[in-house]
Amino acid sequence: FWAVGATSLQNGIILCAVLIILMLPCSALHLILRRKLNLAEWVALPLTVLVAAMLAAACCVALVLYWPGAFDSLGIYLFLLVAAPVLLQADSYTAVDNMREFWGRTLRFLRDFCIIILVSGALRELLRHNTLLGLPVAMSIRTEAAEQPFFGLILSGFLLAVLRAVEAALRRAIHRRRQAETVGKEDEA
Repeated sequence: FWAVGATSLQNGIILCAVLIILMLPCSALHLILRRKLNLAEWVALPLTVLVAAMLAAACCVALVLYWPGAFDSLGIYLFLLVAAPVLLQADSYTAVDNMREFWGRTLRFLRDFCIIILVSGALRELLRHNTLLGLPVAMSIRTEAAEQPFFGLILSGFLLAVLRAVEAALRRAIHRRRQAETVGKEDEA
């Protein structure tokens, strides 16, 4: 999905905005249906999909009315975002019992999606058109391959790997710092 939709920074921004509009209310709805109302997953998930589809349709109508060019390049892909909250919630049933883990996982998903789609869209626009948000950028590198889905797929995979490596390095640095602080406190005592 990242490979096809994020061909420009503008498309990436729109996809991120729509995902946020879908993800937060649908995640909250799923949490309420499962935790507060104790509905079975086979009932909660279709209701979540229905609400996500309605929100996606409202986003499409808004794009058609206020930004027709954006709808022309992204219209069909917006409905693919309906699957994101569903897949995230269907992935793990344990998060329903722990509110912090539930929202942490949801927000991490949003963060990762937005980082990758925005960077990917910006790089693809730069490499294909030498523009950023339609404004010319002085670059001598230009390739038509940047617009192709295979380029987006490779770039998205690379960006995801870099993001995971940065997260792991940060976790290790935080862990080492905590260990050093603990040893320092033990030495003082």
